[in-house]
Amino acid sequence: MDDIKYTLDVNTLGPIRMIKEFLPLLKKSKGRIVNVTSLAGVITFPFITPYTISKYAAVGLAESLKQELDVWGIKVVSIEPELFQTGMSSSENVDRELGTSYKKFEKSLKDDYEDPIKYFTKLKQIVLYFASPKVSAVVDDLESAVSLAYPDNTYKCRRNGFARFIVFCFEVLPRTWQLNISKVIVRVLFPMPVKSER
Repeated sequence: MDDIKYTLDVNTLGPIRMIKEFLPLLKKSKGRIVNVTSLAGVITFPFITPYTISKYAAVGLAESLKQELDVWGIKVVSIEPELFQTGMSSSENVDRELGTSYKKFEKSLKDDYEDPIKYFTKLKQIVLYFASPKVSAVVDDLESAVSLAYPDNTYKCRRNGFARFIVFCFEVLPRTWQLNISKVIVRVLFPMPVKSER
């Protein structure tokens, strides 16, 4: 529960606190809110549940505020990046968080895996392999969101046009198809727990 509370506090309640604090100034200046959400707030990914929950809430916050604050002339812009190579996704940081989380795992969760550290290390390697080094895509979209007179409502930061196309196709599929594709990807790419024979 601590991981979920911490992640919600940073990714969801943090932006709410900031917006609430600066809302009087934003109303006077007809300012702009730029909220960094995530692709994980639009498409669910396995094994990062606390992060996904927090980013879905952040997307919901931004979408609600886009409608509620428009009457004051306040523009709300969302930045939805995919996974990029940043400090948060560095191997060292992930290892540290994994070690901290592992100590808090319940016995039943530890029993599900023959060697939990080995399992989650393999999982980390697979996920971080797909992290894009092209962080400039996020910086460019942030710059546009802040500086353009008429920015887009949402910037979907992707490493290239092909990644943009793949994610778009996945987003427009029926939910059942999305879940079935995710199941196949999980079964092919990720090691399965020893107690899972399905």
